[in-house]
Amino acid sequence: MTRRRPEASAVPPSGASAPDAPASDRAARDRRDRRDRRIVLAVVLWIPLAIIAAGTGILIAWLPRTPDPLVTHWGATGEADGWMPPVANLLTYLGISLGVLAIMAVSAWVSRRQATRTADAPPPSASSAPSPAGAPSAAGAPSPAAATRPAAVFSPGVTLALAVVFVSLTGLQLDGGVPDGWEVAVVVVIALGLAALAGVATWIVLPAPEAGDDDGEAVAIALRAAIRLAPGERAVWTSVVRAPWPVTALAVIALVLALVPVVLAPSAWLFSLGAVLVIGVLATTTAARVTIDGSGLTVRTLLGLPIGRVRLADAVVARAVDVRPAEFGGWGFRFDARGRRGVVLRGGTAIEVERRGAGPFVVTVPDAETGAALLNGLIARG
Repeated sequence: MTRRRPEASAVPPSGASAPDAPASDRAARDRRDRRDRRIVLAVVLWIPLAIIAAGTGILIAWLPRTPDPLVTHWGATGEADGWMPPVANLLTYLGISLGVLAIMAVSAWVSRRQATRTADAPPPSASSAPSPAGAPSAAGAPSPAAATRPAAVFSPGVTLALAVVFVSLTGLQLDGGVPDGWEVAVVVVIALGLAALAGVATWIVLPAPEAGDDDGEAVAIALRAAIRLAPGERAVWTSVVRAPWPVTALAVIALVLALVPVVLAPSAWLFSLGAVLVIGVLATTTAARVTIDGSGLTVRTLLGLPIGRVRLADAVVARAVDVRPAEFGGWGFRFDARGRRGVVLRGGTAIEVERRGAGPFVVTVPDAETGAALLNGLIARG
C-alpha cells in the first residue's frame, strides 16, 4: 500500500507542541520487539539446548550400566540389526541433535533477516506512481520476530523427540536389558506425540503477527487491473511452476535412498514399497500446474493430483505478490506467520487469493499478474 510522507512544511500550530504519541508508540514497539526477541531466542536456542544437555547428562550417567555394544537399530521385522559402543551412541545423539538445532536456528535467522529488510525498506515517496496491481509492500508484513514463527516452531519439538528416543532406547537396555520390537515402536510413537504437543505449545508462545494496516488501496488497484470478460465469454489461464534444481535433486536422492532397503532386505519389501510410494508422490510435487478458469484456482502436480484449490465462490480478491520460501519455512505446501497457506515451490511472484471464511491462499507461479487479473475478472463477473 502506497503511503505518503508528511510534508516538510507541515508544522504544529503556533504555541502547540508536536504530539508525543509517535514517540510513545515507538517506545512501546521497541519494548515489544525486545520481548519478542527474547522469546524467539529462548524457543529456538536456549530451550532446545537445555533439552540436549539433559539428554546428554542422562546418557553420561548411564554409561557404567549401558551394555557394550548397544543396540541402536531395529529392522522392519523388529529384530536388532545394528550395534554401537555406548560412547559412540552418545556422540551420535549429540551430533544429530546439535545439527538439527543448527538447521532450525539458521532457518529462523534467515526468516528474521528477510523480515527485517522488508520492515526497513524506505516507503515510497509521495511523488511515486501507484504500484502495479498486487505489488508487495511492507504495510502488511509481519514483525521480524513474528516472521521466525514457521521456522522456530519445530526446534523444541524435534530436539525433544530425539532426546526421548535416544534416552528411552538406552534406558530399556540398562544392565543387559533387550527391548522388544513393539517397545521400540511405542517409544517412537510417544516421542512423536510429545513433539507434536511441544510444537503446539511453541506456536502459542511465539510472537504472532499483528493485524496489518487496511490494504483497501491495494485491493482497489488489483480490481482496476482485472481482465474484464464479456457476458458468456470464457477464459482459461494456466502456468507451470518448478522448484529449484537443488530441491528436485534432494527429492530424487531421497527416492533413491528409499529403494536401498528393498535391495538389502527383500523380505521387508512391503514396508519399503510403502516408503518408496510416499516419497515418490512427494517428489511429484516439485513441479505443479496452476490453472484459473470459471471454477476458480486449482493447483495440481504434473501427474494431475490436486494439491490446492480455491473455488470461485470463496474468492474475494486476487493479487500478485512477492514470496520467498524463507517466509514459509521452506518449499512445498506451507503456512506462514501471517496465516497464509499455499504451495511455495520457488521464490518470486505468486498469486495470493483472499478467501471467505479462511486465510489467504498463496501459490508461487510465473506471470502471476496475468493470473490474478483474470481471477479478479471472473470474481467481478460472478
